[in-house]
Amino acid sequence: MGTEGLPFGTTIYRLRLTLEFETGGRLPRYPGSAIRGLLGHGLRKVLCVTRQSTCNDCPLLASCGYAQFFESPAIGKDSAERYSAMPHPWVLDLTHPTPREVGTGDQLQFGITLLGEAANILPWVVLALDHAGALGFGGDRATFRLAGIEQESSPGNGGWHEIDRHALPQFGTDNAVLTPPPSAPDHVTVHLQTPLRLKHHGKLVRAAGFEMAIFLRALRLRLRELRRLYASSVESPLLPEIPDDAEAALIDCRVTWQDWTRWSNRQKTRMQLGGLVGEIDVDLSLLEDWWPLLWQGQWLHVGKQTSMGLGQYRLLTSL
Repeated sequence: MGTEGLPFGTTIYRLRLTLEFETGGRLPRYPGSAIRGLLGHGLRKVLCVTRQSTCNDCPLLASCGYAQFFESPAIGKDSAERYSAMPHPWVLDLTHPTPREVGTGDQLQFGITLLGEAANILPWVVLALDHAGALGFGGDRATFRLAGIEQESSPGNGGWHEIDRHALPQFGTDNAVLTPPPSAPDHVTVHLQTPLRLKHHGKLVRAAGFEMAIFLRALRLRLRELRRLYASSVESPLLPEIPDDAEAALIDCRVTWQDWTRWSNRQKTRMQLGGLVGEIDVDLSLLEDWWPLLWQGQWLHVGKQTSMGLGQYRLLTSL
């Protein structure tokens, strides 16, 4: 499989999963955390053979599919200083808007993007959701079944086809390369669909402190780390530098801070995970070299907590 056109040099598989509820209930305001929790619980159930309470000091850590998917250890001194765990080889995409109440027969659809060899774990993801469906979704434990799996024929092209779950893992791997971006427009609007969490000098960036250079730096860091961790080849195009006049490219910034609270089963406490939502108008004539990264970053997200679906954005090519 080729990796042409990818700034981080790895293959990418975009999938869309449909859950059908067997019992009704109220869903979380932001379901990304709950979906991640269901996947984690289900994968641990079907993949962990030692049944240890944690993955620490597990003799099978290096070869365990669950650990590689959910507990990616920091690699190297620089990474250990920057991350408690490495960026995961997958991203959640959430369909908007998500329902707050569901009844029997209602459906919830979400996407999952798998990078590189993480595609090999898809059959286990299916089994994990089968297991999680009996446990239920949200505080009301609305039970569900996995009703359908679709794959985008080529990542980013919008063409979806159904996958026979009984044919896994022989799903399509021939076109796992992002389609080239269209010709760069003069201007583009970055629509932040889910809360964007950026840090600058150790502090979360709020609306008043948003800068184009901070966004570009976070995008470049994410693509660089994904390339380093999951690329099949080290030969990839150099990533562009942030121009000195990056702020001049920021035409308008209409972002606000959106608070979001989740319950952490691991830490047994409520966590505040708010971020920026809204729109950013950008003059691309000052950022020509960044257009491919901005385009491809739509499928990879940016910032923190991407495995919960945060940092998801789409580009609108007309102001």
